[in-house]
Amino acid sequence: MQRKTSGKLIEQVSRRCYISSKDELILERLKSIIDNAIFNVKSLLGISDEDFDFSKPSMENELFLNYCMYRWNNRSQKEFENNYIGDIIAIRSENEVKYNKSLKSSEEEDNNG
Repeated sequence: MQRKTSGKLIEQVSRRCYISSKDELILERLKSIIDNAIFNVKSLLGISDEDFDFSKPSMENELFLNYCMYRWNNRSQKEFENNYIGDIIAIRSENEVKYNKSLKSSEEEDNNG
């Protein structure tokens, strides 16, 4: 499934990476980094919501922008993970609790209905 990269995310990542050029090759690289980051950061943070919006102010947004900055500067995902492990674990734990609550809630609805 081809995902359309949000203009707001492109703007945020451009600012974080200090990119002011509108050159087509630069924009294509930026879009590619963002599209891959959506998948990778969701996986790292345990986000199961297919439509999660990384452009809204949040810890997820902050980590997403930093991840894109690392990739823009040709830094590895492993280096990013090592530097942000505490934040990754905290957010992932929070998402696991939310997911487990939603599972429990849907199981209770199935049992009552």
